[in-house]
Amino acid sequence: MIDHTGPSEYGVIGITVAIHGVVYDNNIIFTPYYDLKGCNLIQLLEQHYDVPVYLLNEANLSVLGEKTFAINVRNMANINIHWGIGLGIVIDNELYEGYNGFAGEFGHTIVELDGTPCPCGNKGCIEQYASERALFKKLSSMKNRDSISFDEFVELYNKRDQDAVVIIDNFIKYISIAINNVMTAFTPEIVIINSRFTNEFPELLYDIKRTLNSNVSQCKDIIVSTLEDSSILYGATYTNIINFLEIKHFNPKSKLQY
Repeated sequence: MIDHTGPSEYGVIGITVAIHGVVYDNNIIFTPYYDLKGCNLIQLLEQHYDVPVYLLNEANLSVLGEKTFAINVRNMANINIHWGIGLGIVIDNELYEGYNGFAGEFGHTIVELDGTPCPCGNKGCIEQYASERALFKKLSSMKNRDSISFDEFVELYNKRDQDAVVIIDNFIKYISIAINNVMTAFTPEIVIINSRFTNEFPELLYDIKRTLNSNVSQCKDIIVSTLEDSSILYGATYTNIINFLEIKHFNPKSKLQY
């Protein structure tokens, strides 16, 4: 059992777990890269820690963190580009999960017809072309190496290594496609990019914006996340707070009015 003594008289009020996959109504529906079928994660954690446990998609937690603690707009989209690609969507101040939680599985939208097979069952998903996993796999192949770390990639790109430049060009190409599709489908006020590539090289945001010239897909701005990976933690904090207080929304004053 967990020790509930702490700075608050209530101790630990809950645990929120970020899941890389489809989650709906506190149930794991689908995980593309690991198998949680038959695993009652809620029951296991609640029995062990004796506190409420909540399961949410990591991109949904990320957009809730951004919405609550960073950017105050009614309609926003947050694209997480890490080992996979996820999308969190807020419409009219509400998290949009779609039918059975499948909204936001943007990494599995198709950008190349009959392209690279994906664990989701489709071929040509953007996750197979623009995620860190895909880009570093491609760069490793170009360098005839088993693997390449992010720090090694940064060093190569700063030296304008030709292969690293190709990787960034591919990133810009496919993420621009992703943002255009998000803007066309949901018309958010703000699109947030959460990626180590744009965090390390902020100038990439200009290149991405420059490729978006459609007259039918507009938004106020495209920005780089200021919360970065912590946005998921902030989203988990938000989830614990609203469930503990039994309220629908939690809106601290210390956030940017965009």
